[in-house]
Amino acid sequence: MTAELSAGATDRADVPARALLLLPLTVACGVFMTSLDQNVVVTALPGISESLGRPPSQLGLLITVYVASLIISMPLGGWAADRFGLRNVYCFALLVFAASSALCGLSNDIRMLVGARALQGFGGALMGTLGQVVILSTFPRSRTLKINMYISLAGQSGPLVGPLVGGALTTYI
Repeated sequence: MTAELSAGATDRADVPARALLLLPLTVACGVFMTSLDQNVVVTALPGISESLGRPPSQLGLLITVYVASLIISMPLGGWAADRFGLRNVYCFALLVFAASSALCGLSNDIRMLVGARALQGFGGALMGTLGQVVILSTFPRSRTLKINMYISLAGQSGPLVGPLVGGALTTYI
């Protein structure tokens, strides 16, 4: 499948030059947000426990359900892209991720927050998986290594920024 995607990518003269910059940037932002959400909750747990009236030790499920949902949902990306189209499923994943992030902020009990985190992991899994497919199907094989390097740098910066963002959110907002 990768050979077919890369071979077809060299014939893509119909891709506008602006899209050649926006696609990797969009995928990198999605990977960054997925990585950030894995880590932002850790420093926010004391504030979350205070607002929900639960001890922080009971909130470990928020981290576990996100990562489990992320891992379980990854294989669904390829199936959904084949069935509904790559662009449609990627846009759906972005929508699910954004809506579930808003639901996390609006949650007022532990069950709603756990459900929103599971949904967030589902959207994040689709964004990560399909983002790589978008890059492989759009760019020639000679450029995908460099693009994937920058995308992985965006993903690796999430654990660095996540605790800072989580601390700032719980302290100031």
